[in-house]
Amino acid sequence: MADSEFDMISHFGAVDELIQLIYQGTNKFVLISAVDGAHWTLHLGLTGAEGRWWKGNWTEKDIFRFLGNTSASNKLVETFSERLADNIVKGELFIGNWSTESGAEITLTLNPSAKSPVHIPLGQLDPIEAAAYASKILAEIANQAQKSRSCHLYPSGNLATPYHEPLNPRRAWRTPVALTPALTTSTASSSKREASLGHTEKTAKSSRHAATLAEVEADEQIKELKAELARAHQEVKDAKRKVETAQPDNLLASRAKTAVPAARPVKGASLANPNKKARRYQAMEFED
Repeated sequence: MADSEFDMISHFGAVDELIQLIYQGTNKFVLISAVDGAHWTLHLGLTGAEGRWWKGNWTEKDIFRFLGNTSASNKLVETFSERLADNIVKGELFIGNWSTESGAEITLTLNPSAKSPVHIPLGQLDPIEAAAYASKILAEIANQAQKSRSCHLYPSGNLATPYHEPLNPRRAWRTPVALTPALTTSTASSSKREASLGHTEKTAKSSRHAATLAEVEADEQIKELKAELARAHQEVKDAKRKVETAQPDNLLASRAKTAVPAARPVKGASLANPNKKARRYQAMEFED
């Protein structure tokens, strides 16, 4: 690929405007990935009392050096960027050479379990540069909250979030063509959107109320079913207990009915063995 044909935004845009949290040990970091016309830039921030920022970037030369082919096709570069985006989204990240010392240079590794992981060196920003970057990110968050969430910091989940332009106006290539005219709407159309938004809020409230009633009814039905099931189990236990209690008496009565009366001894039978006749002894007489 010739240098004039390469466009970082077009061919490496999959890793643009991505954010991810990294938990490593007792530390928590926030990673922000962005792409401009010439660089893929990564900012890594440490949260907490010792918070600070690091920064690293890749250029076209770094991408081709990793791919091992200075004439890599557009498709290969785009596939590589999509794989990196997938690593960020899935949290397949590791911070190497970690040190708590000020000014330490660390390394961010993407897909550390792969045969060829991506290592990006990061240098610590000075306090003024770090504060400027943090303020820039907060300003972008405020801009999005003002346009899409009625200045709420977090989405409420009840309002339909309208489309908004990208954070950086230079990234207009990512804006759907069908929605681009919305950037030049008049005051009248803004009023219509506000009215539609109010209607949406009322509809959402009604839906939440109906959902709450449905949940209450469902809970009551579940409680009734559980009570019926408990009564059924108790009835089964009582029936088994009655059967077990009555079983000894029935067993004795059954044995009494089925008992065979003792047979009367046959006349002349042996007392020792009733099936045989008794032996008779004749007195012996002796003549004088």
